[in-house]
Amino acid sequence: MGPAASLTGAPAVGDRRLPLLVLPEGFPVNPITLTVIRERARRRGLFMRPDTDPVEIVDIEELEMIEALQEASGPSLLDILRSKQSDSLRNAAVRDHILHVMRVHPDAPARHGGLLDSALKPLVNALPQPHQSPSTS
Repeated sequence: MGPAASLTGAPAVGDRRLPLLVLPEGFPVNPITLTVIRERARRRGLFMRPDTDPVEIVDIEELEMIEALQEASGPSLLDILRSKQSDSLRNAAVRDHILHVMRVHPDAPARHGGLLDSALKPLVNALPQPHQSPSTS
């Protein structure tokens, strides 16, 4: 069983590998940092197989953007990363590819729907309720 099947339970699709580094929100992915990371990986002999594409970096916010796109039957993570690598912004952040090349602005994932309400519930409960004006009949 190959690495993709071990991770996902399904065989790898296609004949290319795409290394993906997931970092916390706020890591500055831009043409300079991505080029430096790719160069350092190359110097260390990482991801050097002929069937391996350059390493990509995503953060949690970008994964949530892709999750929202998937909920709307949009392209998969792999489709987005593959199209990014063949685009003029291939050295930019995934978010830049989604917003400026794909020209989509995904909403938050559906699972976020109740999070804000849950977080604000103690505040709403602590605030005085607005007075309703007597109805005029």
